[in-house]
Amino acid sequence: MQSNGTGPVHTKGIRPAVWGTLLVMAGLAVLGTVAFSWLAAKPTRSAEPQTAADEPAFVSAAAVQETVSNAPVASPAPAVAAEQEIVPSQPPDVDALIRTLKDGTESPEARINAARRLAGVGSNEALAALKEVLLTGPDELRAAIAEALGNCPHPECPFILLGLLADRSEAVVRAAVRGLARQDSIQALDALNRLLHDSTKALSVRCEAAAGLASMRQPAAMEALSRAAMLNNDEAILSQLLDGVADHPIGESRDFFQNYLRSPHVSTDLKVTALEALGQTPGEVGSFLADYLRNPDPELRAAAAWALSTADDPGSLASQLMPLLQSESDPEVRRRLYQALGNQENVDWQTILPALQRETDAIARLAGLELLAGLLRNDILQNRSSEQQLAYFDQTVVPELKTAALSGRSSEIRKQAIIALKRAGTPAALEAVQHVNQHAGDQIAPGTSGHSPKQSK
Repeated sequence: MQSNGTGPVHTKGIRPAVWGTLLVMAGLAVLGTVAFSWLAAKPTRSAEPQTAADEPAFVSAAAVQETVSNAPVASPAPAVAAEQEIVPSQPPDVDALIRTLKDGTESPEARINAARRLAGVGSNEALAALKEVLLTGPDELRAAIAEALGNCPHPECPFILLGLLADRSEAVVRAAVRGLARQDSIQALDALNRLLHDSTKALSVRCEAAAGLASMRQPAAMEALSRAAMLNNDEAILSQLLDGVADHPIGESRDFFQNYLRSPHVSTDLKVTALEALGQTPGEVGSFLADYLRNPDPELRAAAAWALSTADDPGSLASQLMPLLQSESDPEVRRRLYQALGNQENVDWQTILPALQRETDAIARLAGLELLAGLLRNDILQNRSSEQQLAYFDQTVVPELKTAALSGRSSEIRKQAIIALKRAGTPAALEAVQHVNQHAGDQIAPGTSGHSPKQSK
């Protein structure tokens, strides 16, 4: 472009400066294309998610998605691989655990923990260290090792545990029994069965053997327990045995309890223990216990009702319990029947009142009032309580419970009365609790609870 004095004049030529500018722009365009291709192929860092601010401004989201989809899968970055290697748990440092186990200056807790971890490892090296400490260590540590060997995979462990049954320490022998029970083998079952019947052994050891047998899942275990129950006369051992059998589902333990309760050689006290133990048995126990609610012996009727009051699955027996309550002559059985009704679904307030209004025994009546309190609370929570129901409870039941809480003839009666008031939770009931606390001191720890009806499902 040339000037003629009045303005620029265009010519066909282009100055070198303009060419330079055009070449620079072209170069930038090429560099941009190369840079975009490199970014698209570069693997994304999973540890630092890319944000919109990290993307080049000139690349659309659609273009990025298309490029990433078509790009070959890249190997994970080293940082990601390092993070993934941390996830699996590291194997224990056996040498460090052995040093802790053998170090007498370490705390007992640290040495016991090391013993348990070494038993879990189960290697030759770990077992050699455990055997050494079994010979020389303190009895507390030796007992911990014996019990831990029950979880040890080393094939020598069963023989070590069998040898420990003759140990000088009673605590170690009992721990060995627990270890053998955990192994749940035929060999362990035979050893514990012999120990249970060995009258030369300490009572605590034989009780441990009974509990160990009852915890085993071997098919022959229940048969061994049945024989032991019939042949053994020691109540401490039998109580331990019955509690252990009761931990088995009712489908597994039904025959045992049926034979035991029908035996003419079993005392009433032990039958009571057996029935009460059924309250902790998994499964629906109501159909089994219902037969004993009509037993001629009131102690067995009371025990069966008590078991129903504590069972997780007592069955649907409310329609059977009500007639029994109305015809029952023994006050202790009536008390337990009120408590059993508290563990039933859909018990109606109105059906309880007639029996309760005829109740003359103070203890049984208190159990009935506690049942009413629980039923009322459930109805309030379900928005189905009536004004008549609330009025009866506040005007009739609350004053009676308040009097029992203040002047009941025993501390148990006073505590149960306060439990019932707290359970109902009506304004009048809570006011009565405050009054009792102010005039007689807090009769019961906050949050204490007794039997309560189940809430409707």
